[in-house]
Amino acid sequence: MEETGVNLTYTRRHGRAPAGRWVDTAVPLHNGPNVTVVAALSAQGVEAVMELDGAVNTAGFAGYLD
Repeated sequence: MEETGVNLTYTRRHGRAPAGRWVDTAVPLHNGPNVTVVAALSAQGVEAVMELDGAVNTAGFAGYLD
């Protein structure tokens, strides 16, 4: 079993623009949703993938096992 998470508002802090121009793009604050992905790893590859909103807790883990 493997677990990973990400905040969906993460963005690049640097960018490229033509010479003499600034990169002008809005950057969201880090207050967006967190998503956790749980999956089973086997010799055949990744299996039984489940996405959860927020962190894995007892109820989320029990749901994954079901």
